[in-house]
Amino acid sequence: MAVDEKQLDFVSNALNLVKKKDKRSFRKILKCLKVIFVPSVRGHLNGTYEKYRVWITEGGILERNTTPFIASLIIHEAHHVSQYLSGHRYKLPHSEISSLREQMKFLKMINDDFSLNWLEKELQRKWWKDVVGNTKSTTKLDSYLEILKNLNK
Repeated sequence: MAVDEKQLDFVSNALNLVKKKDKRSFRKILKCLKVIFVPSVRGHLNGTYEKYRVWITEGGILERNTTPFIASLIIHEAHHVSQYLSGHRYKLPHSEISSLREQMKFLKMINDDFSLNWLEKELQRKWWKDVVGNTKSTTKLDSYLEILKNLNK
């Protein structure tokens, strides 16, 4: 769901790539994500609301990344929902490392060394050490979720 047709194309192209290259991950995405919501903001925030099976991403993430990377990110976010559906609550660093592994597995499969190298550097950086109390910082994303809920009424 997006206001901008260009944003929908980014997501559609990424989903088509997953469907073509990795049917198992594509089925998982269909099972786990009900909505991919792209608010009309060009920022770089994104997050998954596992309970609602929603991934929210600002447009800047889509515009500044390649189709293969976006596809791998959708796989990553669907894996968070899969974790939740199987009874595993979000816990750092395990939840992120597990989702990153799924993402990297896809990137290896399609031979996207550039994205893979970038993700490996991010993994080494261990950004989750700066997160306080094992919680996601989601204030702005929460407001997008409320908009989405109101749209679906």
